[in-house]
Amino acid sequence: MKKWIPIFPLKLVLFPGETIPLHIFENRYREMISYCRSNNEYFGIVAKFSSRLPRIACLAEIAEITQEYSDGKLDILCKGKNRCYIYQFDESKSYLLGEVEEFDDFVDDLNDPLVDLKKEVTQLYEELMNIAQSQLNIPEPQKPLVAYDYAHQVGLSLEQKQQLLEKRSERERLELIRNHMQEVMPRIKAYEDMKEKVKSNGHFRNFPDT
Repeated sequence: MKKWIPIFPLKLVLFPGETIPLHIFENRYREMISYCRSNNEYFGIVAKFSSRLPRIACLAEIAEITQEYSDGKLDILCKGKNRCYIYQFDESKSYLLGEVEEFDDFVDDLNDPLVDLKKEVTQLYEELMNIAQSQLNIPEPQKPLVAYDYAHQVGLSLEQKQQLLEKRSERERLELIRNHMQEVMPRIKAYEDMKEKVKSNGHFRNFPDT
């Protein structure tokens, strides 16, 4: 069923089930959040590209107001709910409105366990995280459960994250994650090999002094 809701364009992609913090400081978005709080309403977060706003967005629920400032600014936590398609935009208010309709995945592969694909993605992810931990000394990340959980861990661009949001099956999403990691892993390994050679003064030991 279509309905009109506030739309919040941001340079990020919110995924279903994800929780993100937002600092609300512009008057129009303070007004938007006030409306959503008063009416127990979702708002849509849509990725903001330089020349366009996509038609696929994620509904956001205000999960918590973490701080309210004396000047009216807010810190909030938002949780991603279902995805929605934006049929049209309306700029009659101070903030953007969109006529939206929620949608789910196609049901074709709901009974597909995706065992082999999940194993392949997990192996690539663990290899990538091992490199990141050894170089950046980061804590061990939580094990992803679904494709969306990988999105902010494996270096996807904003465009790739939007593509992931628009996929209509878990298989398609996992394939996007797998293909991305297969593409970047050789470059990362080559870079790591080069650093090790420099560290050991291997191929570079005969360079003349400058």
